Amino acid sequence: MDSAYFDDEVEYQTESIASSEALLAEPAQGSAEDEAVFIYSIFRKRYELLILRYSRGEDIAAIAEDFPAVISAWERYLKMPARQEGSLGEDINDYVCALWLISLAIIFAVNQEIFERLLRCIGAPGQDALLERLIATRIPNRAFGTGLVFPKPYEALYATIDAPSAERPALLKKFLKAWYPAMGSLDAYWHNSHKGPEGGGFFGYWCIEAAGVVTTFKIDDSQFRDTPYYPKDLASYGSKMRMMG
Repeated sequence: MDSAYFDDEVEYQTESIASSEALLAEPAQGSAEDEAVFIYSIFRKRYELLILRYSRGEDIAAIAEDFPAVISAWERYLKMPARQEGSLGEDINDYVCALWLISLAIIFAVNQEIFERLLRCIGAPGQDALLERLIATRIPNRAFGTGLVFPKPYEALYATIDAPSAERPALLKKFLKAWYPAMGSLDAYWHNSHKGPEGGGFFGYWCIEAAGVVTTFKIDDSQFRDTPYYPKDLASYGSKMRMMG
């Protein structure tokens, strides 16, 4: 998509969130289930807007300032009695969302309070080894198992963590090449969204979890920086924040 598309989508999504928040301030009109779905949609719009803004090329520090609002939106949904109970192992969208937000929290170097609030939203402690390895860099002494809830395609990404330094770039490049087709086979809701009417709903195809692993485990990305779907500017920002910290 061109820059005009992203300008329009950022404006539309921003206005949509504002309108939704205004509606929430009014007395509830529908059922408790309807209200929960509505509140979840605000949460989804908020994290999609962050990615849209990255796709548009906005300053990453400015994007990071709005990360806490995403967590607040998730917390509000989880307080709803009529919310749908889910499991990371049941839905690729819930799993990828958790990976993306943990990765962004690490890349943005959010404070400990925000990080711990995010963990409470995700729940499922110890359920997925990849998530836990990322989390453990901020929360020491967490107990976790060795299994992956979605071995395909995430075994290749997980393998980079403990691989010898010289082998890491090739493993990560292999993972990146398989990532987008794998998301299609797993029915990620945003896969092929660019093919919708005028691209509506497309916010960018970025393997944020790869940037999270690169940032967390200090992997040299020079061999795959220009691989499709790799958000190299996020990884560079994360590396800068890591050195400053």
